[in-house]
Amino acid sequence: MIGSGLIFSIFATLIVMMACGIALQRMSLAAIIIAMGMLVDNAIVVSDSALINMERGMRKRVAIMRACSATALPLLAATVIAILTFLPIYYSPHITGELLSSLVVVIGVSLMFSWVFALTQTPFFIQEFVRRPRPEELKAALFDGKYYNRFRNSLHWVLCHRSVTIGSLVVMLILSAWSFKFIPKVFVPALDKQYFTVDMWLPEGTNINETDRMASNLANYIRGHEETEMVSTYIGRTPPRYYLSNVAFGPQSNYAQILVKCKTSQESRKLHTLLQDSIRQKYPRTTDKSK
Repeated sequence: MIGSGLIFSIFATLIVMMACGIALQRMSLAAIIIAMGMLVDNAIVVSDSALINMERGMRKRVAIMRACSATALPLLAATVIAILTFLPIYYSPHITGELLSSLVVVIGVSLMFSWVFALTQTPFFIQEFVRRPRPEELKAALFDGKYYNRFRNSLHWVLCHRSVTIGSLVVMLILSAWSFKFIPKVFVPALDKQYFTVDMWLPEGTNINETDRMASNLANYIRGHEETEMVSTYIGRTPPRYYLSNVAFGPQSNYAQILVKCKTSQESRKLHTLLQDSIRQKYPRTTDKSK
């Protein structure tokens, strides 16, 4: 019953994505994966509340309506808070905002749909498919059992030892704040890729044929290394945008860009370091801006 709400929420999100022109790509798919853990929360709360009301002896319809009316606004507030958590990413002026904007939109839409279906589809399924307990099946104590008793005893100990509990929480808070210095402050980690680019700048006004000749010589020099798998040369401007954060430049006759692909990412870093030193010596007129 709860899993069906997850399916409905994902289908509705895909419909909105199609209407808004959001493609299925890495960020939007990652948003769906992230949201899946939260999409079932609203349905769980509503169904659990309805079942508890029926365990207390309420009629099925009354139990369902009482569960929806009691949890609608708290669940809406929790859903909005979860959406607002991701909102700063959407408004980021950095390239992060452009890269991850679809992630924020998809998470927000899917979470709102989960709230809507929790208050519509979940009560309907409870009404149609969940049997109300018979009078002889009603429990004398709803929250009784081995695990409930352990939790109740733990909670009683915490309440009786307030000073120790609050002191421990303060120590853990300070310790966690101190531990933040060991976490790298990088929101989007660097890509471990097999390729890098070499930007070649010649003096202003250089003929494009001369730029082509020197770029070809430089490309042949790079091909001579055993780490190189493929070399592509672009004269006068950058290649077509092959990934989102690639910045287009040109046309300009004194500029060329060489895209170097190696067999592995380790060999790519090794060749990149080697070229940073050797290119300046072999081609003194070239400024190495490889990245």
